[in-house]
Amino acid sequence: MRKVQKNCLTLVVDVCNDTLDRFKGFMNTVIRRAGFGGAVRVLVYKCRELDFNKYVRELNSVVANNFSVSIFVYEFDDINSLINELNKNIFSGCDSYSVLSTIDLPIGNYEKLK
Repeated sequence: MRKVQKNCLTLVVDVCNDTLDRFKGFMNTVIRRAGFGGAVRVLVYKCRELDFNKYVRELNSVVANNFSVSIFVYEFDDINSLINELNKNIFSGCDSYSVLSTIDLPIGNYEKLK
C-alpha cells in the first residue's frame, strides 16, 4: 500500500462582511493544496462588524463539502492572540508544512495571498 503524503497548511485570513466570498475562495484553495489526507489550520482575524451568522454559513458550506482534509478553525478579535496561536505547532506527522496569509505577518516564511 502506498503512503499518502500528508501536507499541513495554516491559512491566516482576515474576514469582514465584504470579504466573505474571498474567504470562501481562500478556504477552497488551501483545501486543494493540502490534498487528500492533509490538514488545514485556519486562523481567522474577524472585524468587529462581522455578520457572524453569514460568516458561519460560508464556513460551514466549505467544511461540510470537504471529505479529504482535517480542518481546524480558530477565531480571533486580537492580532496578538492570533500571532501567539500561529507560533504553536499543532501538527504532527506532516511531510510538508507551510503558512499562507492574506495579511502581513511578523514571521519570515509565509506565502502572501491576494
